[in-house]
Amino acid sequence: MSLWAIFWIVLGLILGIVELLSFTFILIWISISAIVTGIVAFQVDSWTFQVVLFAVASIVLLLLSRPFARRMRSRRTFRTRTESMVGHEGKVIQGAPAGQRALVRVDGEVWSASCDVPLQEEDSVLILSASSAVLQVSKL
Repeated sequence: MSLWAIFWIVLGLILGIVELLSFTFILIWISISAIVTGIVAFQVDSWTFQVVLFAVASIVLLLLSRPFARRMRSRRTFRTRTESMVGHEGKVIQGAPAGQRALVRVDGEVWSASCDVPLQEEDSVLILSASSAVLQVSKL
């Protein structure tokens, strides 16, 4: 049994465990390359060939997975709290002139809101958009 084969397989398993803990989606390909190199090392004793195989397999797998990883990273699977509020109705609890900040109650929470028209207490509003802590509303 080749010691290099065991080395590559153990390295692959360690990198796989680190990938599970880090979720980088990079180490998995290097881990797979190390395991494949370890399997090949049982048949090929050339240390140089093993290193070249490991390097080439790692680079190829990383380059092939980049487009997939970018799509996965840029895709959002959930809406943020402020995004989910768009389209909801609220009640003005403290009025304000046009362009100034009013206070609006939406789903039991109080938010700052801005509107192009003056808002009076007890007016109903529709949430058009939301940024970190300010809602853009229109009067109903």
